[in-house]
Amino acid sequence: MVDLHPGANGVLTTIRTGGIVAWRSVDAMHHTVTWSSSTPIALDELDVPEGGTSKEVKFTGPGNYKYSCSFHGENGTVHVLVPGS
Repeated sequence: MVDLHPGANGVLTTIRTGGIVAWRSVDAMHHTVTWSSSTPIALDELDVPEGGTSKEVKFTGPGNYKYSCSFHGENGTVHVLVPGS
C-alpha cells in the first residue's frame, strides 16, 4: 500500500509482473495518481478521494511507471520486474 500525502516524494515500489499496487489517501485531501511515463491502465489518471479511500492497479507488463499527484506533487515510481526475475 502506498500512502498519498503531501511530502510523500520519491516512493519506489517494486513488484512482480501481475502484481497489484494500492494507493491510499491518508489525509483529508483528494489525491490523484497521474502517470508521467508509460501507463499501466487505460486511464491516464487514477482518482483517490480523501478519507482513507484506496484504489488498486494491476501491473501486467514489466517496466518503470512514474506517477505524481496532480494536486500536491507527491511522486513515485512502480518498478515491475520481468517475469521470472
